[in-house]
Amino acid sequence: MIDSDNAGARNVFELRDVEYSYEKTLALTNVALDIRQGEKVAILGANGTGKSTLLKLLDALCFPTKGTITAFGQPLTEHLLREQAYAHAFRRRVGLVFQDPDVQLFSPTVWDELAFGPLQLGLPRAEILERIHGVMALMGIEKLKDRPPYRLSGGEKKKVALASVLVVEPDVLLLDEPTASLDPRSQTAFIDMLLEMNERGTTLVAATHDLDILEDIADRACVIGDDHSIAAIASPGNILSDRQFLLATNLIHEHPHRHVDRRHVHPHWHRPHHDHEH
Repeated sequence: MIDSDNAGARNVFELRDVEYSYEKTLALTNVALDIRQGEKVAILGANGTGKSTLLKLLDALCFPTKGTITAFGQPLTEHLLREQAYAHAFRRRVGLVFQDPDVQLFSPTVWDELAFGPLQLGLPRAEILERIHGVMALMGIEKLKDRPPYRLSGGEKKKVALASVLVVEPDVLLLDEPTASLDPRSQTAFIDMLLEMNERGTTLVAATHDLDILEDIADRACVIGDDHSIAAIASPGNILSDRQFLLATNLIHEHPHRHVDRRHVHPHWHRPHHDHEH
């Protein structure tokens, strides 16, 4: 299942025959994927298939044990990341929001958290202040600026983690389970904000197993199967309409129900709230 729309856009990432293993445990294999400038890509898969690992590879937090990754037309390698100019340019253009904000947040206050990235980029003080105030207003977290991140709620931590990446103004935003820890209202506002960013040109790559948000956050979906290889790259509509494929890739499961005089099976999404088909 391969869709090839928007093929004329410039690629920001190109992955060829990428494989990655944690010691002797295979996390990803035979991954070939292009991510185009300005598009929205969802990385789908059941837990443990390698979605988060793929995001870490795109963010150069780890490097393939086999194959190649190109970013913005240049090889993305551990050797090149040791060069300050290359690393500075790459970190400026690509930002990753982790699934667990506690992994990402480390500063004594929210203000310090937001200032860290711009300070590392060596931006002028006036620009740093402007960016911090702008991103706090955007995320609605002005009242949190003096609070320690560890004292925040899960949803507040998520917002601060995203703000700490947005303040750097990356060209590509990588998100691991972007709506985790958010209540329904915050989730809707969060998705709306991501779409606004995408309309302004930001490339979005989100790893998720929440099929409810798929058509909102993605132009294309890349599905990773239980064998840690790509099972399909297609439009969200094509993915969601193929029930047998969803079952085969463990994105939904069938669950039997007994109703007094009969027993039948419903497909269930892998999500906190699921619907039944009758």
